[in-house]
Amino acid sequence: MTVHTVEGHALSSTDRDRIAEFTDQVQAAGELPKPIREGIAALLDLVANGHDVTMIETETLLTPNQAARLVGISRPLINQILDEGRIPFFETSGGHRKIKLVELRSYIEERDSIAAQLAEARANRRPSGDTIATELGLDAETAKRLGFT
Repeated sequence: MTVHTVEGHALSSTDRDRIAEFTDQVQAAGELPKPIREGIAALLDLVANGHDVTMIETETLLTPNQAARLVGISRPLINQILDEGRIPFFETSGGHRKIKLVELRSYIEERDSIAAQLAEARANRRPSGDTIATELGLDAETAKRLGFT
């Protein structure tokens, strides 16, 4: 597994400024294929803004512990998700679970899409501040002071 991490937060502001300037040069480098320019520019932009970035080969096989860290959940929860069949995995001859990064990314994208749909549905159902204030019997001044309107 090839993993490389760049700790943008540890760079000086001068180094981050240089990286930001170089990002423009990469985007203008016509000799590089567009997907490569865009990928490198995105990486450099994140680092220039002080973010840490980790690059992982897409064919990487992950342990449940590594997968849990990437998803941002506990190892027991990722094991439960694996047991439920929500993320495909295979077992090695030694009985260890391995998860393809591409399968984990698919799970994350689906989870995030569902979460966004749920948030939108909740926002559409949420009563307005005026409705809440009326239901609580608040006068306009009190409702405004409490931030309902």
